[in-house]
Amino acid sequence: MRVFAQPVASVNFRHGGLLITGLALEERGDHRFALIRNEGMLAVHDLEDLFNGVAAPQISFRSPWSSWRRGVNSVSPDLSFAVFSGQRAICAVEPDGGIRWEYGHECWGHREHDHTIADHVCGGLESGSVRVSDDGTLVWGHVRGSEHEEWLVLDAITGSVVARTPLDSAAAGSVHIAHPDGKHVGLSIGLGQDGSMLYWARWEKGALHSWDMNDDDRILVDVHPSGTRFLTLDHNCGDLSVHAFPSGAAMATVDDSTIPPLQPEDGDEDYENEDPAYWDYYCGHIDSTAVIASTTEADEEHGEGRHWLLDSATLEVLGQVGYPCPIEGPARPLGDGTWLTHNADSGQLTRWAVSAQ
Repeated sequence: MRVFAQPVASVNFRHGGLLITGLALEERGDHRFALIRNEGMLAVHDLEDLFNGVAAPQISFRSPWSSWRRGVNSVSPDLSFAVFSGQRAICAVEPDGGIRWEYGHECWGHREHDHTIADHVCGGLESGSVRVSDDGTLVWGHVRGSEHEEWLVLDAITGSVVARTPLDSAAAGSVHIAHPDGKHVGLSIGLGQDGSMLYWARWEKGALHSWDMNDDDRILVDVHPSGTRFLTLDHNCGDLSVHAFPSGAAMATVDDSTIPPLQPEDGDEDYENEDPAYWDYYCGHIDSTAVIASTTEADEEHGEGRHWLLDSATLEVLGQVGYPCPIEGPARPLGDGTWLTHNADSGQLTRWAVSAQ
């Protein structure tokens, strides 16, 4: 069965690939901000403005470390400050470039070296992440501590630590995912080849309450708009699961065997692709009823990558998404009934919706 997509907006945006796979899209209520790092600056674009032809960023913040390219950054809901996840510190920056505060932590890079040059990037690929709370009063931060990694809650005005909890991870990277209730935050940590870890926490009445889902290697990919369930991916990309929130109990699972291998379209009847399909890392809710997922990495050796529409509650495959033109790479759902794709060659960023036909 096919589910047909129709374009609803398109813009040439060469950084669009970062919105699909680079953790550069941050949702703030009805606003979605593209956070683009370029030449020592963090340019913040309102996604609606982009599609309405506004090429200039809404605001830009100067990075405190011009040579550092890793980590996941965040901005406050009112864009009055940005928070950068650095190799050796978390730093809050004002629009004029002034430093609001800086919280130093152990280096994500190799530990046996000198740190006399503030902007020096040490060897290693590991990094952390930050997220400004939806009310702008707190900053959540994943950092490396002296004995173990930590999950911090910082005061957004002063940078002082208001809560911390130790983690069992040895991260390659991480990302924070906010819950729609504005109180809970998820932390998904990638351990490279060693798996994934998933934590939840909430800050309530001056106390941090946290728990983990680390019995299995699950990657937190999205939260349902209602907040009653969330979506995870197996670390090996073998299956997608829906879990009840906050218990984490699995409600539905769809494994990669549900998707048939892509067969080449060159007419070679003697060749059959027997390589199993597997899910891409990037998926999520296009709205409260449906999830979009893809198998593009598994498909790319045999033809054009495929996108799939799934029921958000049961993960039943509703159909393969049919496009009026070739697409490449996975999709980035926006939760409002639309999703994004990006063409690296043309630079075209396209917003799609399910066709009424």
